[in-house]
Amino acid sequence: MYKTTTTRKALTHFKKHNRKHTKHTKHTTHTTHPKRTRSTRSTKHTKSTTSTNPNDEKQFCDTTRQYLQRIIPHNILNSYNLYASELTDKFISNNKTILDMIFNIKDRYRNKSLGTLQYELLISKPIKLKTSKHLVHPETLQYNIPPFIDIIKYLFSIDAFKQHFTIDELAGIMPVLNTYTTKHNNNANIIYDYLENNKIGYKIIDIYYEKFNNVKLYNKFPSLKIHNLLINNFTSYKLLESIEKHMNTLSICTLTLSPREHIQQQQQQQHQNNQHYNKPNTNALPFLYIYSDSDTPHRLKTQKHLPSKQNELIISIIERVLFFNELLGGITILPNKLLIYLTNDTKQIDNNLELGHVPHFKTVNINSAATNNSDIIIYRKQEILKSIFHELIHFHKLDSRINDTNDTNDTHDTNDTHINIILTYLKSTHNISENNEYLLYECITEVLANILNNIYSISSNVLETPETQDILDNNKYSKFHNNYVNELIFSIFQVAKILKLCKYASWEEFVLLEKKPTPTTLTTYNTSSTIKQSSAHNTNTHTHTHTHTHNINKQFIQDSCVFSYYILKLYILLNIDEYFITILDTKLAFNPTLANCNKLIKIFEKGRTNKHLARMINAILNSKKNKSHTKQNNSIYNTLRMTCII
Repeated sequence: MYKTTTTRKALTHFKKHNRKHTKHTKHTTHTTHPKRTRSTRSTKHTKSTTSTNPNDEKQFCDTTRQYLQRIIPHNILNSYNLYASELTDKFISNNKTILDMIFNIKDRYRNKSLGTLQYELLISKPIKLKTSKHLVHPETLQYNIPPFIDIIKYLFSIDAFKQHFTIDELAGIMPVLNTYTTKHNNNANIIYDYLENNKIGYKIIDIYYEKFNNVKLYNKFPSLKIHNLLINNFTSYKLLESIEKHMNTLSICTLTLSPREHIQQQQQQQHQNNQHYNKPNTNALPFLYIYSDSDTPHRLKTQKHLPSKQNELIISIIERVLFFNELLGGITILPNKLLIYLTNDTKQIDNNLELGHVPHFKTVNINSAATNNSDIIIYRKQEILKSIFHELIHFHKLDSRINDTNDTNDTHDTNDTHINIILTYLKSTHNISENNEYLLYECITEVLANILNNIYSISSNVLETPETQDILDNNKYSKFHNNYVNELIFSIFQVAKILKLCKYASWEEFVLLEKKPTPTTLTTYNTSSTIKQSSAHNTNTHTHTHTHTHNINKQFIQDSCVFSYYILKLYILLNIDEYFITILDTKLAFNPTLANCNKLIKIFEKGRTNKHLARMINAILNSKKNKSHTKQNNSIYNTLRMTCII
């Protein structure tokens, strides 16, 4: 799908933020949108969502481990730690070639030495946006955060929009919307709460996105051209409220990505004409938009350090974007727009989750980003760099949605059938609801994002020499090893939290096993008659004993992909060596063939019946010391982040 016309070598060219930014060319926007992609999304917070201290973030793995040491018996934790260490060593040993490739791509860009593509990056001076309804600056109009409530009110003034709602739905929503006026917007939080906690809120978004996200609406609300992806059912209303309230400063980055030979020809031609090559490419379009809050007390105290910190973040983002361009053979494909909203809202267990009869995981608890395969948005500062990887994996279709647009419908149907084989297995072996939507590609995506985030969190070795290469290699793999073991421990803890909220007494109760399972033959899952089952599929055997039965009173509800993000991801992380060797291809892509789906079932079954996992989960579920009442312990217990690596 991605045509490669480049020959590859590289030189990085970075222009400082304080250079005067040339006027951007007009940014064109598609008026039709592909079907949106589920991603890391998010719902209602009644607890504090203030950002954590950056120093605490960097020590998060250590503080979590210290917390678990207090609540898990030492013999169980030490046994799991040894097991995790051994499987990590095996993964590194058996996959050194591909891991070396990832490290090399990272280091080439970070050290500004040889890389595959040459890029030019221009960063604008910070642009101050309007801070209230009364301060509308024409020059920033196209960049301002859209007035979401005004947009919804306008939509309900259109008969073609209103006809999608019942009389009762209109009777409920219209009085709430009418309490809000442009001049007096003190009731905004009441409206956002109503939309967040009522089904009509998500119905509004669905109808808007499918039928009314078009040029006519852009003419009335110009900034929707840039922010059109923000209004979707993967971004909670509470996050929209936070973005509209706090995002008041914008930095725009223009990225020009070219083959080295093309750049060299430009340099030679401009040199002959006595021109400076550092003149920006006037044909380049804005690519990266970073929105932030410049008015918080913390930021005001450290204002003089902001430009350098912002530039560090931008460079880190660009490194991750360009990783995939090199991995996939020097392609020059980029997202149309990459929008970052640096909100302080964090992923947390809120009061609704803790106090609800049946836990309902909403997007505000879980998700951070979304893509429609054209644009990418990230709307949390927390886990931002891991989220970049996650969305780029979706964008480049390295997850199970890898079918080219030229594929026949038969191919799509076949792959869907293969995925359904896995879903049938999972629903019969876990106490999960039939009514939830389970997107398997999310666990595929999150595992790869986890590995890449681990590698990119390790500092580069700028002064490598042949004499020090072995020492430096050992050092980076030692750090990777420690990071991965910490991730395996943290991932166990996150799964235990989910089961604790559902009031499970044991791991076996959730995965429908006895305390001491005995080997039996796995039930054969019938597939559609449109494909032929392989003999391998018919002869799969697993440890599979059902004494616990499905209990709907303990089945969680998910608007976000909790099952994939946390539980299925953990299964793969515990079998990462087998996953990399037998399932992923050389470009780190997952192809949902029948053979690969059967291999994935085997990995899930190994995770489900893993005795080390069961002992750890049961120790956490039965610990009387769990959630000690200290501020630090509660922040560790309440977080729903997906990685302990900053």
